[in-house]
Amino acid sequence: MKGIFVFLIFTLFFSVISCNNDKGIIKGSDSCNKYYSYLNKVWLKENDVYFFKGNPNYWELDNYRNFVKEECFIGLSKEQINQLLGKPTKLLKTPEIDLWVYCMDKNCYNQKKVYSGKSLQITFKKDIVNSIITSPTPNNLEIK
Repeated sequence: MKGIFVFLIFTLFFSVISCNNDKGIIKGSDSCNKYYSYLNKVWLKENDVYFFKGNPNYWELDNYRNFVKEECFIGLSKEQINQLLGKPTKLLKTPEIDLWVYCMDKNCYNQKKVYSGKSLQITFKKDIVNSIITSPTPNNLEIK
């Protein structure tokens, strides 16, 4: 009986410790955990449009890596993305993938088309992030 009690205390202790990050929603590398904290401060929504604080030109390559760390999104669940970024502006569901679009300007928000204006787009396969795309795309990228 004493062994079970010690096991339960031990399990509870590590469960509490492992949830110790911003909002307790996502565990990742130290780099990604810092990025999630940063994103919580700079990812904003106003009048149904999402944006990065200060409206930087996030598509410029020098800025892009600060605002969109693709490696920190890949593998996250829909629930984690919803908690991190909020409710998507547009949804597209196909048998193969789901696409969530976060509109970042009124042009995107007012258009019925999925791809229009500035946006952050996340594709899911089996409810797990498969890719992340921004519009406009990062410039200065080399096509090989």
